[in-house]
Amino acid sequence: MIDRVNTLLILGAIALFSLFMTGCGKDDDLVGEIFGVWQCLRFTDAEVDIDDMYKRGNPEEILCSADSQTITLKIISITDPEVPYPSRLHLEFTEWDNEKSDWISFHLPSEVNQPDDFYHMWTEMEDGRPVIKVSLTMNDTGEERKIRVMAQSDKIYYHFLIYGEFIIYQSPKIQESQTFSLRAKYKGKVYTTEAQIDNNGKYTFFDPEYDHLMNYLDAQEDVNMLILDSNTIYYYDKEDIISQKPYEDAMSISEDMIMTTRATGFEDFDSSSCLGYMGLYQHENFQGEKYTKGLRDFHITWNLSNLKYFSMNDKISSIALAYNDDNPRVCTVLTIWDDIDFNYGDDYRSKHRISFVASKYASRLICENLKKIKKIGSSSSWNDCISSISLHFGYLDSLLLDY
Repeated sequence: MIDRVNTLLILGAIALFSLFMTGCGKDDDLVGEIFGVWQCLRFTDAEVDIDDMYKRGNPEEILCSADSQTITLKIISITDPEVPYPSRLHLEFTEWDNEKSDWISFHLPSEVNQPDDFYHMWTEMEDGRPVIKVSLTMNDTGEERKIRVMAQSDKIYYHFLIYGEFIIYQSPKIQESQTFSLRAKYKGKVYTTEAQIDNNGKYTFFDPEYDHLMNYLDAQEDVNMLILDSNTIYYYDKEDIISQKPYEDAMSISEDMIMTTRATGFEDFDSSSCLGYMGLYQHENFQGEKYTKGLRDFHITWNLSNLKYFSMNDKISSIALAYNDDNPRVCTVLTIWDDIDFNYGDDYRSKHRISFVASKYASRLICENLKKIKKIGSSSSWNDCISSISLHFGYLDSLLLDY
């Protein structure tokens, strides 16, 4: 009898199955996979290593829009034919607390199915097999919602068979009526427009000439983006960089182009000892978690190849940068990339990076909302997309990007 029990437990331990999600945005759309085994949550379709079965993997991530929707999770296969489908599923879950920046304690579905809850969770039978249903309300809170769910079977010899663990992310609704102003400069010409971003992150530029410029730049192979003042996005091709156009543009910055608002984002800047400074913030308008750094020597370079180690990967929404010296040629440069390891050291990086440059002519730069800066060659913005950075000093009259 004991051998039989052990055999059943091992069979349960190596059972992998996939959960497919339907309905992110609308019902019954097939979206993604989730994998899991008893006492060892695995989220890959690789074969299970019995010696490694007690190590826990990362939960599958399910991304949903801000719209109200119903998510359906189905068991579609079990790799070991001797392990039967469960007759029912038990659920435990927890939601993310934005104020505490932590998961709150686990709950059962019956404890949250109240009218005021933003999600409801239950199980149903379809074709004789259990499925998980999660109903989400419209997310108009302005913050991302997260729910972590663990599905398990009935007890088998005083143990539960854990079938899967997953996290549902629901993005906040963007107010489509909210517009913002953009100003760009390319080949000496200034372009301005009012713009909006919809719930899917797609831009609408109301000025046809500005929209044409963006489409043209997206099609170019070698275009660099610089932020030389807080109100303008500068675009340069290789010829412009070589001919020192950024230096000319920096010297032509006028008083009305310099940040005139209160120095929000610089509360950690020690101007008595730092020659350069940056502030990275989790939310727009310099709110939420932050990472700041001051440079006290012109020879210092601060490279972070993976912001994951600072809990800031793909979480930055606003930036502050300062230069604190009178040398007109020197500047503080913050270059950001949308992938780790500086886009893996690729030589062709112009569409995956942007540099903020603070100088004597505009000593303090701010970007209070990175949604206002569109990526080149992409319909998305730089909001929540930064994975590696380099903070250093450069020379305005040289190749700023070749540091």
